[in-house]
Amino acid sequence: MRFAHAISPLENPGRLKANRKTVARLQTEVSRRNNEQASNKA
Repeated sequence: MRFAHAISPLENPGRLKANRKTVARLQTEVSRRNNEQASNKA
């Protein structure tokens, strides 16, 4: 999306921020699950 926005403006630039937040939420959840799994193995 950033490439597309750099070449020509997006219809809704607010989607960039929303997508970044969504990715951050997903990464947080993956990290939480990995940490939980590691603590269960120990």
